[in-house]
Amino acid sequence: MNRRSFLKLCAHTGTVGTLLERYGSDDGSLDVRVWLSERAASRGPVAERATGYLDRTLGAVRDDVTVTAGGTVAVSREHGYDVVVSGEWPGKLAVGAADGDVSPVDDVNLLVTDGPMDSAPTGGGRAHIAAVGGARYLAAMPPVSDVSPVVRYSRPARVMQVLLHEAGHALGLTHDQGSVRTHGDAAVATPMIGNYAWTEGYDPSTGACGTVSGLDADRRRLSFLFSECAANAIDAYDGGLSVPSLSDL
Repeated sequence: MNRRSFLKLCAHTGTVGTLLERYGSDDGSLDVRVWLSERAASRGPVAERATGYLDRTLGAVRDDVTVTAGGTVAVSREHGYDVVVSGEWPGKLAVGAADGDVSPVDDVNLLVTDGPMDSAPTGGGRAHIAAVGGARYLAAMPPVSDVSPVVRYSRPARVMQVLLHEAGHALGLTHDQGSVRTHGDAAVATPMIGNYAWTEGYDPSTGACGTVSGLDADRRRLSFLFSECAANAIDAYDGGLSVPSLSDL
């Protein structure tokens, strides 16, 4: 495993700029930290649900995953996409790391807000940084120990899969690393494609990790496990990432 490259926290304010560079550890582990906005923190067991599902999903790929709760932060935006691309969440991490109020980790720094989830984009993920709305739906999910890795479509399940999707972006994954596969009479979408597979204009022949045609919403199932090629990328991840374009958030 190569030495960790620096943690790069970037914002989009017309141009993409580096707000913080902090050299990571060289222990080779994969570290994830989850924060809540003040409104999200009022929604019940959101931190427990988010950390639990992240731990199972990433732990299925690697045995060196540590997922922790970072606490509550005050933000002026509850929209999961806007709080990233506006620079507010990256800025909170940069300033907080400098003054000791917030302690980022090397790999994924994810903020959960109580923002709307009715139209995409509902979250954003860039190198080492992610955010997602829908805290009320995450709180409605059962504990991870009570849920199969593949579930029928529901609003809470979709929002949890979006959370995993944005964490995947923070690790450098793209939409092409999602898949939709047939299992019996169901079409199962993995997190990096998720519900996009059932949106108008999606071409099921373009996925790099395997897709099926004839997607029927009645057959829709959501997986909380990454596709094989996404899992391979996470397994090979060593901390060095480029900043993706906004079109792939």
